[in-house]
Amino acid sequence: MSNNHLLKSLLLAVILIAGCKPELKELKFDNNSIDFSKFVALGSSYTAGYQNNALFDMGQQNSFAAILAGQLKKVGGGEFLQPLVSGNDGAGFNFFLQTYIPQTKINYGTTCNATPGFFTFPSNVTDIVAVETYIGNNAPYNNMGVPGMKSSDLDNANFGSTDLLLSKNPFYSRFATNPETSTVLTDAVRQLPTFFSFWVGFNDIYDCAMAGSNQTLATITPLVDFQNNINNALTSLIAGNRKGVVANIPDLLNLPYFTSIAYNALVLTEQQAQDLNTLYASNNPPITFQAGNNPLVISDPSAASGRRQMKPGELVLLPVTLDSINCAGWGSNTQKPLGNRFVLTTSEINTLRNTITSYNNYLKTKAEENNLAYVDMYAFFKKISSGYPHNGVTYSSEFLKGQFFSLDGITPTGRGSALIANEFIKAINEKYQTRIPQTDANSFPGILLP
Repeated sequence: MSNNHLLKSLLLAVILIAGCKPELKELKFDNNSIDFSKFVALGSSYTAGYQNNALFDMGQQNSFAAILAGQLKKVGGGEFLQPLVSGNDGAGFNFFLQTYIPQTKINYGTTCNATPGFFTFPSNVTDIVAVETYIGNNAPYNNMGVPGMKSSDLDNANFGSTDLLLSKNPFYSRFATNPETSTVLTDAVRQLPTFFSFWVGFNDIYDCAMAGSNQTLATITPLVDFQNNINNALTSLIAGNRKGVVANIPDLLNLPYFTSIAYNALVLTEQQAQDLNTLYASNNPPITFQAGNNPLVISDPSAASGRRQMKPGELVLLPVTLDSINCAGWGSNTQKPLGNRFVLTTSEINTLRNTITSYNNYLKTKAEENNLAYVDMYAFFKKISSGYPHNGVTYSSEFLKGQFFSLDGITPTGRGSALIANEFIKAINEKYQTRIPQTDANSFPGILLP
């Protein structure tokens, strides 16, 4: 081949390549004729934006429901009114003791045994006034998420009572359209929503789980009652062929509240182990210790001595801090075995997890029967536990470091809420063939380190 012929061939190739420009498809958002103009969200803590053991403005502004509403606005969604708590402090609520609690904070310092690191502590401000101030004059609100709400509370007028002896919860009465008369469900339906999200059932099971399955503090909602409550609510919500999305319940093994403290978190020196072996020499069943990691000692009425060591797979709840174990003698001192309020035994775990499976099976069935989108949060939280990459950042369920869960080990950070919102968007897009854009979770607040 001559040089001239080769040059002509190369020139022709360049022209052909230049003519084959890649086609850049324009990113188009599309609601596929699904009406998102009146979006209403029903649920409990995750929906409300409860975070760090409290309800406060920034947490609410970064609830998954608010983030989802922001994305829906790009495909015709309307305004999303939330019952915001003024200020940065707010307050939480201990549903077992029926008392207000402060927001949890984080700081850097040293543990009781002089080990440096981050630790959590209760704030010195509990803004009860902000939480109890009635704002129902601006109701109804698009965000009908109420921290601590069970399925039985959805259509219960007492739930909106200002009398805590009746409501057992201070978070709905503050924004109910008519306290002691209206209900969460009626306030939601009266808005004539064109689209709704429904993430209910978490507290039906997790109140009991967070109480260590202590039946005097909290019990599991019986399956038949749960089914009736869910069916009644969805029947009202879908009237008029309304569209919506239903989410299921995550596994307790994927929440750091239950997994952050190991069953064998008691670390001993050789001398400490020998001293404890002397103290427990006559215990039945035998309790022995060695240098290194040891199972914690718990109360167990079925044991002859009323106490035993924990077994692999059993869970210690997050309120049992490492400081309590390392320096206060919890789980090792003969007078301080961990009570059932702070642990979950194998049988309790099995009961809780089996109930979650039953709840989720019913939620999926009702979503399918009513032609609603379905979000498998059970599967998604498993992905988080394994490490979930998003735009260059890997999120996990590791307490404090994982950036998905807030300081209470149960509810998500703003970033976690954004990732949850994306899962709702995926489910809605798949079910209704819409093109709702996902959001960048990295742009939302995570755990704010000092």
